[in-house]
Amino acid sequence: MAHTYSHLCGIQTTGSRFFYRLRLNGAPKYGVPLIHKKILSGETIDEYNNGEMQGNFTYIDDIVKGIERVMSRITEPQNLDTSSAKAPFKIYNIGNNQPVSLCRFIKVI
Repeated sequence: MAHTYSHLCGIQTTGSRFFYRLRLNGAPKYGVPLIHKKILSGETIDEYNNGEMQGNFTYIDDIVKGIERVMSRITEPQNLDTSSAKAPFKIYNIGNNQPVSLCRFIKVI
């Protein structure tokens, strides 16, 4: 949608995609807090795809730094030509680039 609006209306847009976010005080029913709780209580941890599923786990502070870097790259629109095939549009992936298996992730916790 953003790309279409950029192209049709000459609006400069920048988007970000975030990988799996980690934080110290996350919601207790998701991610690290849930796994930690299950480990402490001796419960079974669901390991989908035999634990081979991989994720690019990224700490929330690193995502904030990524957003700051993206914001520093945004420039003012200059001579936007809405008839051009090129639109002033950019997407940034913000996350760790080293996938970790769910099995490994659980073992580290």
